[in-house]
Amino acid sequence: MPSKLPPSPCRSILSAARRVAVAAIVALAACGPAAASAKGGAKPFEVPIYHTDIGGTRHFLVYVGIDGGVPKPYLLDTGSPNMFATYGAWWPGRTTLEPGRGKHKIKFASGLVYHYDVVKADVALGARDGRVMARAENVAIARITRVDSQTPRQSFEAWKRRDRAGRPPFSDGTYGNFGAALHGSSTLATVVAQIRLPPGLKNGFVVRSGGRNATRGKLVIGLTPAMIASFPWRMAMAPNGNLLPNPDGNAHPVEAYQKAQVTTTVVRLKRGRDSFVKTIPTVFDTGGGDSTWIYDVDIPPAFVTGGAAYGPARPGVSFSLENGGSEILAYAAGDEPASDQLSFSTGSDYPRVNPGILMFYTWDVMFDLEDGLLGLRPAGRWNEE
Repeated sequence: MPSKLPPSPCRSILSAARRVAVAAIVALAACGPAAASAKGGAKPFEVPIYHTDIGGTRHFLVYVGIDGGVPKPYLLDTGSPNMFATYGAWWPGRTTLEPGRGKHKIKFASGLVYHYDVVKADVALGARDGRVMARAENVAIARITRVDSQTPRQSFEAWKRRDRAGRPPFSDGTYGNFGAALHGSSTLATVVAQIRLPPGLKNGFVVRSGGRNATRGKLVIGLTPAMIASFPWRMAMAPNGNLLPNPDGNAHPVEAYQKAQVTTTVVRLKRGRDSFVKTIPTVFDTGGGDSTWIYDVDIPPAFVTGGAAYGPARPGVSFSLENGGSEILAYAAGDEPASDQLSFSTGSDYPRVNPGILMFYTWDVMFDLEDGLLGLRPAGRWNEE
């Protein structure tokens, strides 16, 4: 049986003998990545993450500038393979909006469709006040040409009207999707993996939300040995056979990984005498929304509202997500967003679990690209400057 999840999530993955040692490591981590390298050596880049609520759903934002333009808000999405950017007055050299579908398209699990062309650009990650913290030069990104395949003309015209009025192109106040998933190709992939790092840092990043009640967090780019050691639980990510692009010449090209980064996770459901156990890959996805979704898995009707094949879980269904016999998440299904909502869906690409933003409220999540590891440590506050 897995260990139970007590009030501190870290304790469910540690033996009693290791807790004292890990507590010291986590205390070091709470001082922040910059403190971990304060005695010398390269310092990681720290980019602010802003918590927001869009249409009643919680999201994280980062500010990104393109080709010297002022940084604008983009959704931070670790389930999206690359950067998708609208264009207009904020993108120097690409200010004129022209009708066109684009050569490529992508459809997200939400049903949203982007049509896009691939272009090269300089990309800067910064803060709301315009400061820039990290840069990548001459990287491929997706320039969105239309949104929503069902009503492309209406979407494009609305986008143009907002551009003329000096407003963000999307009604949610954003300018696109800053994808930070790892399943890109050798020609189009996340910008985060292509930022040139100072010597002594490993290629990788950490999403630190600051916890459920925070208003800001950090996207930390570049990993020090002390940072990596501060994550007591590390799981292997599943490679997909590609290499991510490396235009800025980092010392170590890195592999691409599956969209569901960890394939060894186990789901347990229980309701009365009924139980269900199955190994299902998990996608660690900041853009996954407020509910935990299980896609394309035959779930017994006893766990689904109304006994249907798919839909919301019956209230009170016990859910746990485990790896290596220990719980990552555990709760009784209810109706509290980003806390205990659980639903089942079909018609997606492949079976997977997506706990959405709850995963990042619970844990700091590290993506170690060079070693192919995903790390977890308890999410917490950081000292705002």
